[in-house]
Amino acid sequence: MILDVEALAKLPELVKALEARIRVLEARPVTQSPAPLLTVQEAATALGMSEGALRAAICRGTIQSVRVGRRVRVPASAIPRS
Repeated sequence: MILDVEALAKLPELVKALEARIRVLEARPVTQSPAPLLTVQEAATALGMSEGALRAAICRGTIQSVRVGRRVRVPASAIPRS
């Protein structure tokens, strides 16, 4: 990759802009991370039910779930604590 003289002249300006953006991002408050996601198998084991029964409950909407690509995951917060 060959840079021309004009591009090289703008480089310090671009570096300063990036550094300023980094400072802004670093100053943002850290948000709390979401609840960990469990696989259907892990959630079924935690609930003491079969995977099929859990999938049926997910389809009915009685158990909260999220899709990660093509996979179904159950937030740990959806598992009642006993």
